[in-house]
Amino acid sequence: MKILQNLIVQTLEKNGKLPSKSANYLSLKNRLSSMPDVLEYVLKFEDNMPFRDFFLMCRLGIDDLGICCICKNAPRMFTHYNGKLSLYCSDDCSKKDADRVRRAVITRDANESGVEKSKIKRRNSMIEKYGVPYNSHRECVKENLRKTKLSSEKYSLIGSKDWLYDQYITQEKTFEKIGEEFGFDKGTIGTYLKIHGIPAKFGYNTSQGQRDLSAFIASLGFEVKLNDRVALGDSKELDIFVPEKNFAVEYDGLYYHGLVGIPTPEQKRYHQSKVLAAESKGITLIRITEEEWFSYPNLVKSMIRSRLGVVENKISARKCDIREVSAIEARTFFNRTHISGYTPAGIYLALTHNGGDVLMCSFSKSRFDKSFDWELVRLSSELDTVVVGGFQKLLAHFRKNNFGSIMTYADRRYSSGGVYSLSGFEFLMQTDPSYVWTDGTKTYSRYQTQKGKLNKLLKHYDPNLTEQENMFQNRFRLYYDCGHLKFVLR
Repeated sequence: MKILQNLIVQTLEKNGKLPSKSANYLSLKNRLSSMPDVLEYVLKFEDNMPFRDFFLMCRLGIDDLGICCICKNAPRMFTHYNGKLSLYCSDDCSKKDADRVRRAVITRDANESGVEKSKIKRRNSMIEKYGVPYNSHRECVKENLRKTKLSSEKYSLIGSKDWLYDQYITQEKTFEKIGEEFGFDKGTIGTYLKIHGIPAKFGYNTSQGQRDLSAFIASLGFEVKLNDRVALGDSKELDIFVPEKNFAVEYDGLYYHGLVGIPTPEQKRYHQSKVLAAESKGITLIRITEEEWFSYPNLVKSMIRSRLGVVENKISARKCDIREVSAIEARTFFNRTHISGYTPAGIYLALTHNGGDVLMCSFSKSRFDKSFDWELVRLSSELDTVVVGGFQKLLAHFRKNNFGSIMTYADRRYSSGGVYSLSGFEFLMQTDPSYVWTDGTKTYSRYQTQKGKLNKLLKHYDPNLTEQENMFQNRFRLYYDCGHLKFVLR
């Protein structure tokens, strides 16, 4: 049996180190799937022994751990700091051993006495050689500590309180931004803030993506406030706030906005609640994920220009013609102009101007709520383009040729459905937030993560586990949206 144990150790051990705390029997079984004899041996321990204890037992060639010397019941444990077999089954039992406690006290007192003797000997040696008890008291050492390692050019900058105050307070640059521009380490900037008596802004934490998005809005000629805690009150923060337009953007990093484990109702509604809180203050708030910003920057910029009213290309619907387009044309248009991309539908209508499509919408039989006849599936305009009265023109054309009620949804992360209200739609309800899965950088739709498809998506897939158990085990997180607004035109 020890031959089998050695084979297991060789299979798992790297550089003589213990397996990580996250290692488990599943990874071992996957590696030993082609060795049925070894696998049968491993399965005997899976249900009643921690994985690290099993590994140490194999490494030491132990077949039986023995019984705790105190409780005389449970098997002994390993001390994981040095990988040796303990006399006890738990820390609680070890504390009940009076002899062990006595030995620990004696060892501690002996160590303290030895440490103090070493300190006295070291101080006497320093006084004998240099006339001072500590090395830091020597004048040559003091002089070296006073010398800066910065070049004269850099020191002339950061050594100036006015310069650092202007960079950090007036221009509201972060440590990272100052460091990037002038070649300083973040620790150096923090040190000189203390030297100059400039208070550090604790909690002032912005990602590079958020700063880039903020810089884009500022380039449009607007004052931008980062991490604003005034507009909403109640200690709620807006990542990017444009006071002039009462417009705000939340920049959602997928890792930090993702949830691990079964979420509470409050966690599910966190993103939605902030959108509603902003709306109650008269602020239009949209949420953009880092994936959307890095994958579709031109589309996100077009959305923001439209919300801020700085789109130059405005076209009257009266100057446009209507045409039906193919699914292939619609796929290309929506994938470029709609944040959610293309979805199959039955009818695709477009407004054209000067030979190009400037606005498009698609209709299908109602997909989810069969009490309505039709569903408006997608609506989007060409980037950086506003077609005044365009949707109303397309809608009138559709209703002229098709009978029945039409329902649609507005994604609450980006929209309040204003265009539908202006076009005669009736507001019905707000849906609960839904979720997608994320690995911290990319999102995966519910369609992609159905149980029948997980074996292709995940590195470690267990058919006996649920979808959520498999996803969490592979370090995926839940990202919740803000729900949808449901409208109908009867």
